[in-house]
Amino acid sequence: VEDAEGFSKKEIAGMLRDNRCLDGIVADPRSRDSGNTILSKEYLGRTLYMVGANSGRGFRRIHARRGYCDEVDAYPPSAGSDGDQIELTWVRTQEAKLGRGLCCGSTPLDAGASRIERLYDESDQRRYFIACPHCDHQQRIEWGGKDCDFGIKWPDGDPAAAYYLCAHCHCVIEEKAKRRLIERGEWIAEKPFK
Repeated sequence: VEDAEGFSKKEIAGMLRDNRCLDGIVADPRSRDSGNTILSKEYLGRTLYMVGANSGRGFRRIHARRGYCDEVDAYPPSAGSDGDQIELTWVRTQEAKLGRGLCCGSTPLDAGASRIERLYDESDQRRYFIACPHCDHQQRIEWGGKDCDFGIKWPDGDPAAAYYLCAHCHCVIEEKAKRRLIERGEWIAEKPFK
């Protein structure tokens, strides 16, 4: 619960404060009946709820069309005595008529015991691919490493001058090409959808 509150106070409040395009989208929390509390934000006819992974009660009181679980490998084994947080989140979306969904993300922790690793293995394993502007080869963006002839590179001591080397033609792809690459990119499944 403390993590959910901290996320709301730092990340969400900061985003609302610092992005002028979001001015007025969420009411001032000091106004009466604003719909803006630490753990819920009403906006454009929707509500963003934030729940701590240890709060079974928090999961019970929410109905949503979509659920997002973040840093699932760091979740405690159960939300109190209520059970698995990912299952609880999925159950909270069951009343949605259209667009029901669940998205989970995490930094993987322990190989073999990682929840996000298991979820990824069960998924269709989509990855984001971009096409090289020089040779049109579809590829994932990868670090590459010092001994690789592709990936993210930069001159010694100057990471601000980073560029990308295509895995196929080894041409330099500069930062200025990034927006077009991302706009033209696509998610490609590596396993059949279940």
